[in-house]
Amino acid sequence: ENAVSSSAAPPLPIPLLIATRSQAVPGELDFKSLGAGIAISVSKLQWKGMKPYGVREVVVEIDVMAASESQLSTDRTILDDVDGSADFNYVSHLAVPQQSPAWTMIAHALRTPERGNSDIFFTVHDTQPDGGLVAEGFVNLESLLESGKDLADGTPIDLIGTKGTVIGSLRVGVQAIS
Repeated sequence: ENAVSSSAAPPLPIPLLIATRSQAVPGELDFKSLGAGIAISVSKLQWKGMKPYGVREVVVEIDVMAASESQLSTDRTILDDVDGSADFNYVSHLAVPQQSPAWTMIAHALRTPERGNSDIFFTVHDTQPDGGLVAEGFVNLESLLESGKDLADGTPIDLIGTKGTVIGSLRVGVQAIS
């Protein structure tokens, strides 16, 4: 059995093996050759109604349970002039070999009673110097595990704005690779 002690030392940052390609094709991500881990994609941002006032260029930061050794983020992307959407075509792979510190940290997060411990956050930031947080969405790994399915590349998640309401969606994918 692969038990994790609750008195274990604090988790070490997840070592990252990042594979990014500029033209990700939804539904055709194949990271099996990179080994055990989590594949994450970000493909499209769409606003519900009008885009936030003054926002012209954004970046999406990806936080995998606050444990990434370095920040995962898309390239800075200019919003479409007509509808304010953005295409990212971003994919990455987080290496998580079995019994590694990263594997232990994820296993512990999945076993705690606090469901939010296994969230992957996708945070949209305005890239202007006076910009900041625009919206945030998340995917819960525990829910994916319970469903027995990966989150298919291009699946929309709600983006919650700074006033607490849904202001758009972000198409993402989360795939566990064993």
